[in-house]
Amino acid sequence: MAAIPARFALERHAWQEAAMLEPRGSQFPQAEAIIYFARAMGSARGGDLTAAESELATLKDLRTNRLRMGEKKTDSKPSITPVKKVVGRPFPKGVSGNPGGQSRSAKAVIELARQACPSAILRLQAIVEDPDANPIAQVAAARELMDRGFGQAPMATLNLAVDAASMDVDGTGLSALLRRARIENEKHQTNILSSALCL
Repeated sequence: MAAIPARFALERHAWQEAAMLEPRGSQFPQAEAIIYFARAMGSARGGDLTAAESELATLKDLRTNRLRMGEKKTDSKPSITPVKKVVGRPFPKGVSGNPGGQSRSAKAVIELARQACPSAILRLQAIVEDPDANPIAQVAAARELMDRGFGQAPMATLNLAVDAASMDVDGTGLSALLRRARIENEKHQTNILSSALCL
């Protein structure tokens, strides 16, 4: 509380007000020192050097008394003991508290999804076998079943060398390149289908 009036006066450059601050008689020497410092600054800036020297002498006395009481010097760094905050159980170094890497709620959701898998697969099978079902839904259901049963099909990368000279201004080089891409894609799809049917 002692710092508030002192700081208020000094920050506004109200030197006369700072010089007139009254000490409050605090039990803490540092709180008293703030008032005497403000008084010294106000007196010095106001031109009353005798009063400023008197306030400076009082500051020196406060420091001497504090040192006599066995407290540390004001210019030394205070020793701060860090408080180690422990959340939950501490684990030995290098050992994870969650070796699976998933939260309990994620594990619960995965378990629920796994329990629903048999009925979901039966539903997908029913869609594939239903003659009245939408053909798009049948293909999507069949694709999901095949992906679950055999894994996703490997993605092909088409190796089509592009020759800068074949890219004519009229677009004939580009259309030839697109034709080659379609042929390669059809070959790849045929290979995937035949390997799936053989299994």
